[in-house]
Amino acid sequence: MTIAIVVIVVLILIYALITYNLIVKRLNSVMHSKSSIDVYLTQRFELIPNLADCVKKYSIYEEKL
Repeated sequence: MTIAIVVIVVLILIYALITYNLIVKRLNSVMHSKSSIDVYLTQRFELIPNLADCVKKYSIYEEKL
């Protein structure tokens, strides 16, 4: 009888550890994805002034024609 209880407790602990590891793995995946999105948005934001400057220079060029 005590062996059955020990086996059940061990199985519950194994299940808990596996579940915890899956949760941590998914949390890390979400954090990595969020970080990648932040980097991409920062790069886009840094390109906006360059685009505005390019449009200004092109409009000056068009006025000269």
